[in-house]
Amino acid sequence: MYHLIFKRKSFNKFFHQSVQKKVENCLLPFLDNVAEEGAQVDLQDAFNKFTFDNTCNVVFGFDPNCLPKKFNELRENSYQKSLRVLEEVTLNRHYIPTWLWKLQKWLNVGQEKKFKVATENIDRFLYQHTSTNSSSRSDEIGECYFDMLKAQTKEGYGRGEMSEKYLRDTALSLLIAGKWHN
Repeated sequence: MYHLIFKRKSFNKFFHQSVQKKVENCLLPFLDNVAEEGAQVDLQDAFNKFTFDNTCNVVFGFDPNCLPKKFNELRENSYQKSLRVLEEVTLNRHYIPTWLWKLQKWLNVGQEKKFKVATENIDRFLYQHTSTNSSSRSDEIGECYFDMLKAQTKEGYGRGEMSEKYLRDTALSLLIAGKWHN
């Protein structure tokens, strides 16, 4: 289904325009500001914020502006942090005995407590932006605007009404895929 969307000329045009605009309006001014200030910056974090902005733009049709134009405006984004916690805890589950992480989950302590809090945080973000009643999203999917979730529902992919949970799970998958693809 998404392969068909990714192959569309309108999607590719939108994606390239979106990334170019973000580079020109945010990434380059941010890096110029860092150079002018003579500041040290974690480039991986800056590029992660850049990627998160682009992914949200494609998946939800809005730019959360996590990457500021000025170095001194750089802040931790709770949603990005939550995604990082989800990834770390999931990876750690492969290294510790199953009974231990399940016990931590049952007791709601340690890494599993962090996982629960991160899941609740990312769920709030995803449900807010996948809401089928969201007024911030356009009904038009044109060459200058693209919302992958809206395209999915508009094209009739899937059968019948899509539940909020299905859209949330799809959005989470796309956010994670976007993080590793860019």
